[in-house]
Formats: sequence, C-alpha cells, structure tokens
Amino acid sequence: LLTSVRKAVLSEDQEAGMAEMRPMKGSVPNQLAMGAAGGYTTTPLSVSGFALPPAVQWAGGTWEIIGDDSQVLVTILKQNEELITEPGSLLSSGGYFEPTIVMGGMGAGCKRSCCAGESCFRVAYKNNLPAEQTVTLTPSYPAKIIPLDMAQHPGGVNLTRAAWMSSFGRQHEFDLAQAPSCLAACCGGQGCFYTTLKGPGMTFVNAGGTALKRTLAPGEVVVVDTMALVAWESTVQIDVQTVGGFMMMCCGGSGCFNTKLTGPGLIIVASMSGDRMRTAYMPYTQQGGGGGGGGGGGG
Repeated sequence: LLTSVRKAVLSEDQEAGMAEMRPMKGSVPNQLAMGAAGGYTTTPLSVSGFALPPAVQWAGGTWEIIGDDSQVLVTILKQNEELITEPGSLLSSGGYFEPTIVMGGMGAGCKRSCCAGESCFRVAYKNNLPAEQTVTLTPSYPAKIIPLDMAQHPGGVNLTRAAWMSSFGRQHEFDLAQAPSCLAACCGGQGCFYTTLKGPGMTFVNAGGTALKRTLAPGEVVVVDTMALVAWESTVQIDVQTVGGFMMMCCGGSGCFNTKLTGPGLIIVASMSGDRMRTAYMPYTQQGGGGGGGGGGGG
C-alpha cells in the first residue's frame, strides 16, 4: 500500500513539474492572434516593399542555376550559339570549345577598365559544332546568380562594379553612365561612372549574401547603404543623402552618406556585395600579411 501511494505521489509531482516546463496552452497562438489583431497580416519583408528573387527552377530552357549560397550557372549552347562571360568565371566546359577574347572595341574596353573598374576583356564561348555543348560558370566570389530577362527592361539597367557575370550572345550593349552629380560621384559608392547594359536576351548578375528585389513606383523613394546596391533600372534616379547629424556621421558606422533611389523601376540590393566583402576581409588579410612578416623577423 505504501509503495502504491508513493508511486501515485511521484506521478503527480512529475506531472506538475512537466506542466511547469511546458509552455502555457494557447500562449503561442495568442501571440500570433495579437499580431493578426494588430493588423500584421503580411510579413515584415512584404511590408518593406522588397522581395526575395523567386527560386529559379529549370523550366525546360537552356540554362539552369544550381546551389544555395555560392551558386553555379549551367548552360547549353546549340550550334552557333554564344555565351559572353566575365574573365575567370569558367567552372567547366565541353572539350571542343575554343574560347576567344572580345572587347567590344578598344575604346569601350578601355573606358570600362579606366572609368568603371571593370575588366577590359570579355570571354566568348561559341559552339561551332552540330552537337550541343555545355558551359558551366560561377561568380568570382561566393555569390548568388540573378537572371534578368532584358526584354522586360527595354531601357536597360545600370550595374555596380563586378555585378555583371554573363550574357547570351553579343546583342547586349555595354556602355558607361556618369554619376548625376559630383556629390554622388564622390560619396555614392558607385564612383564617377557605372556600367550600363541594354539589349534583348538573358543576362546574369551576381550578388553576395542575401539579394532582394524591389520595383519602385513613380516618385517612390528608398534609401540603401552605399555598398548594398547591385543593379537598378535606367528609369531609377540615383543620388545621395546624409545619414543624419554629426554624431551619426562619426559614430553610426554607416559613413556620411547613403544612396537615395527614386522610382520608377527595378532595384536589386544585396547584403554582401563584392565591394563590401572586400572591405570586410581587407583588415584580416593585412593582419595576416603583417603577422607573417613579424614571425619571419622573430625567427
């Protein structure tokens, strides 16, 4: 009898302890209901106006993007089809390609290199055989690949340095656009000139970290970090504005200026652009180099 009573008491104590450890019934649904009652029927990302680029699923075409963070572009080229890429993008290709170097003209190549910080050269892979051939590309740094159907942007798009990765064919026109003001040129994060791209067909840009897209309405304004911008449609006006007062400029960690974008048009931003990645890693590479030299001296 004592054993039975002891077991019953222990069972009640354990049940009471488990009840204390378990969350109160209905606590999480109540929080969600409070959110819904407060009008939060959409996600914060949706409220911000930005959206993740849709997951690119192969739909029977001649290209496919695979991978999660550091993505890869796999393409199929039929006879006489051509793929233009940024130098150093090749991951693999069929054994029958004879890639060539193109510049789009000596003047255009020099302008890209001297004024926009891009390479003078482009690499062209053309399939001269009746059989289909594959070319697989990857960004020059860990990044996602964003496809752009240029037919949806007849006015063209503007690109930050190292954002462009590849395009099908040579029908795309690369050029330079000048920053709208001296202040934007010096403090907008894009330099005095930036690359413009126009023409039909598919093109691919790369963006590190998490990429977000947003289509601005006419007159709609959004402010982004100067290093976050990847691409913006030619109809979008770009400018700069101060981050705030003197203390914010000195101690806010965002520099003195942000980039101001005014619609209409598409914009693409990324949490870890190429420039931001280089800026983040530079102190560590310098420390590594200095440490190596110090070690040698000590030996």
